[in-house]
Amino acid sequence: MASGEPKLKLDIIGRDGNAFAIIERAKQVMKEAGKSKEEIDAMQEKAFAGSYGDILRMMSEMFEITSVASDEDDEDDDDWDEDDDDDEEFDQEKWNREQALEKGYEGED
Repeated sequence: MASGEPKLKLDIIGRDGNAFAIIERAKQVMKEAGKSKEEIDAMQEKAFAGSYGDILRMMSEMFEITSVASDEDDEDDDDWDEDDDDDEEFDQEKWNREQALEKGYEGED
């Protein structure tokens, strides 16, 4: 995110703490804020390159971390992704295959 630009709010406190869930939530927030696909993809690639601690540090640098409980605008926060047909549920195996293809690896059958 550009310096001087206010941080987007990422409400991950009180949500699933799984690294994939955090990254998917960050992608959704960026998408809703009008960030480009390139910016979102770059964030995801950088996040997956590090450890869980690295992901949390990165998120705290990029976003203002908030709590679900303090988010007054979204009363039905537990099912934030159920109403958005544009978002696919994260598929780890599919992501692994795509990463392997991008890097030129071929799977063994």
